[in-house]
Amino acid sequence: MDLVEGNAIKSVIIGCYTAVSLAIFFVNGMVDPPVGLVLAVGSVMGAWIGAKFTVAKGNRWIRRILVVVVIVSAAKMIGDVL
Repeated sequence: MDLVEGNAIKSVIIGCYTAVSLAIFFVNGMVDPPVGLVLAVGSVMGAWIGAKFTVAKGNRWIRRILVVVVIVSAAKMIGDVL
């Protein structure tokens, strides 16, 4: 399985448990709808742009971006500890 297929499967799984989590939090009055709507729109736009980029550029570019993000995140975490 390449990164594109793995990401598609990951997205379906996340969508399923996010819907259940949202329902539970909403029923318990723990959701701020205006803020949630802004976050949802941002997430959908990011997913759409990411999917278009993935299809256009392919597995090689996604791997490169992933490596850069992991290195930057690791550097930030190390910096936070020091």
